Amino acid sequence: MNNLVIMKDKQAVTIQTQKNGEKFIKINDKHFDYIDLLEFVCKASYTSDDLNTLLATIDLARDIAPTDKVGFLQQSVREIVLRNFDSKTFTEFDIHNLAKEKISSFISGCEVINHKNHPKHIPDMWVRIGRKEIPVEIKLRDFNLKARNQLERYMDFYGCEKGIAIGKRATTKLPENILFISIAELEESK
Repeated sequence: MNNLVIMKDKQAVTIQTQKNGEKFIKINDKHFDYIDLLEFVCKASYTSDDLNTLLATIDLARDIAPTDKVGFLQQSVREIVLRNFDSKTFTEFDIHNLAKEKISSFISGCEVINHKNHPKHIPDMWVRIGRKEIPVEIKLRDFNLKARNQLERYMDFYGCEKGIAIGKRATTKLPENILFISIAELEESK
């Protein structure tokens, strides 16, 4: 079990005090003093998706700090963690690129195409399957009713029988003529 998972379990983390008065925590037979813990959090922030536990671990470090004059150091570590977390977070633009790269391997006979759009009706991308051009609407988070209405508006405006919806998950019922692809499915496709 990795150390961050253990930090998440408050029962598994106890603060101990050495004979010289310094406080530390012990995880998997390893001692973490104040500086060790802050260093651990900084390193973990490059790979962990668990922001809440990272921030809680910084708060835990405050409890074992050798002095109460460490506010600036802890705030600096917190900013590093937040910056690292933000830098690895997907944006909708990243999902657009992922979809352009992977959709043709996900749907047989599908190719991404350029399409002349009306300025008030611009889908995120277009694909062609056989002879049919299909608008694609991409959402970084959930594909909800508002997104469905937006895609259906494009389908109606351009006279398309089908549409493709991409998002984290579909939170609205989609008609049979709209294919939903989750971001996870795109990431897993070859």
